[in-house]
Amino acid sequence: MIHQNYFAKVANMKALIEGKRANTTPDIAKRLKVSRRTVLLMIDFMEKNGTPVRYCREARIFTMGGQHCIA
Repeated sequence: MIHQNYFAKVANMKALIEGKRANTTPDIAKRLKVSRRTVLLMIDFMEKNGTPVRYCREARIFTMGGQHCIA
């Protein structure tokens, strides 16, 4: 995957998480047209660059940074 395309997909994933439209890794993968493994690598990339990403089991969504998990 070309770096520009990868960073664009990371930005799109960030928007999905911020908009609370990121339910599961397969859901994100389908929306971004990448594999589930790539989604996990992108989450790892975001965390290594200072953006903590967490999965909220109660609400069944991903959250970022200081976002609260509200079911």
